[in-house]
Amino acid sequence: MAVLPGRTGNGVGTALLRECIDRARKAGHLALSLSVEDGNDVARALYERHCFRVVGRVGGSVTMHLVLEQKSA
Repeated sequence: MAVLPGRTGNGVGTALLRECIDRARKAGHLALSLSVEDGNDVARALYERHCFRVVGRVGGSVTMHLVLEQKSA
């Protein structure tokens, strides 16, 4: 997921992430994971605001994980 320079700060990343989370939940996935390169503090803060938590490190990036609560039908 990426937002073009000049388009940041307008909620585009938040909208994309929310849609990814919603689609994963609706598809029945139990969790999501992603990697964030060291120094990408803006992206990491976005993921943390959506309850992703660091679970590991590989090279110059951290792996983050989000457990998806299943919505009742």
